[in-house]
Amino acid sequence: MNTEDIIKFENNAGNELHLFRDRLFWQAWERSAFLFSKIFRKYQVHHRFVQKVAQDLVWLGFPKTVLKDVQMTAKQKAFSYEVLDDSHIVIKGIPDIDGFQEWKSGILSSPTADKKKPVTKEAKDSSKKDVKTAEFLLYRLVFDFIIYSSKLVPKIDRDYKFTIGERIVNELVNVGEHIFLYINHRTAIDSTSVIDSLYRIRFDFRLLNELKQVSIDQWMFVNTKIEEILKTIMPESMSLRTHGASKEESSILPSSPGLPGDGFTPLTRSNECLF
Repeated sequence: MNTEDIIKFENNAGNELHLFRDRLFWQAWERSAFLFSKIFRKYQVHHRFVQKVAQDLVWLGFPKTVLKDVQMTAKQKAFSYEVLDDSHIVIKGIPDIDGFQEWKSGILSSPTADKKKPVTKEAKDSSKKDVKTAEFLLYRLVFDFIIYSSKLVPKIDRDYKFTIGERIVNELVNVGEHIFLYINHRTAIDSTSVIDSLYRIRFDFRLLNELKQVSIDQWMFVNTKIEEILKTIMPESMSLRTHGASKEESSILPSSPGLPGDGFTPLTRSNECLF
């Protein structure tokens, strides 16, 4: 969501707290940032002049792993926590809290405050833990997907094993290598290459399904996992890191279903993605 749309929500928010997804983080802007700091957690607050709206704006960002705690706190305080879509959450029922303008003025009048403010050991440890947890979830998601998909290839008929099957394995290796190097901070990820490989894998498995080489359950499981990985590594998400530099991150990961045959319930064919 662009800045203009975010500010429209903020201008009409009242005592609602709006959270917006941006790359691997969630953000709260303006009064929502003020309410988040007062009610939920204190994070580093940033500010900049946004030419499109001709205003000095303040915002804070936090990893997705924090959302569970936010939702729990909202429930404890009897607030309404609504997920409007994948990129927008609104928390309603917040009581009046005065002092937003004074709070914002203090931030705007101290442009170097963030640099001078000491960072506690606990904050550093928490940040590192968030990053490691997010990276581990991404690694496990991709690694489990590669193992599962690789085990399907030897089971297909010889007529397709050394054509479609070999192509799938090559693309799986490409995805795995890029993610491994990214997780270990060795290089910036080539998200275009990874996404292209995932779409080729999706196409080939769909083709194998039509050729009766993989079941509809297996195809839908593969397709679901590809969707989860794509949500995590879209280009705008990966632009947060360059040359392997680590930042506080969180992967946008839905819960992972089990493997087919282990309680996994496939999607209905009406929900099936064609390619």
